Amino acid sequence: MPRLLICNTHKTVDVMNDYDTERDMEGRFDFDLKESIDRHLGKYGSDPGQHKSLIYRITPDEWKLIDVKRLQQAVFDNSLEAYLRGEREQLKDDALRCYQLHDRPTYGIGYGIGCPDYRSDNRRIGKETEEGSMYLCDFCPYQSYVEHEQNKQVKFRGEK
Repeated sequence: MPRLLICNTHKTVDVMNDYDTERDMEGRFDFDLKESIDRHLGKYGSDPGQHKSLIYRITPDEWKLIDVKRLQQAVFDNSLEAYLRGEREQLKDDALRCYQLHDRPTYGIGYGIGCPDYRSDNRRIGKETEEGSMYLCDFCPYQSYVEHEQNKQVKFRGEK
């Protein structure tokens, strides 16, 4: 899960890698954080008390969707949480409109034929990563039908 070091005093955002705090609660070996802090203090002044900052964790799903320039503008405007919430809500609304457009398809029950463009290229969101792509379909009610059917198949085969 990526982290952001946000300095509200100077309106800056540094993107950092995730860090396992369960193994090291004090962060003694969090060199990514230490380097980001040192770089920031070197540029804006060495008194840490003058920097109102926080570390913000972002889920991998949200990170795939983020436009870094808009993120930095949201920090500058003191609207980071509203920005992230708005991005997710917009995707949910878009997915619901698509679901309605396709006559509320179902999967594995009734006489539904499924969604005609489920996980097609025109529904891909953001950049493709090593973990795969994210799709508008991930925010659609149809996804719950797909997951339910997959879980039934796993249970039927006796897999865990």
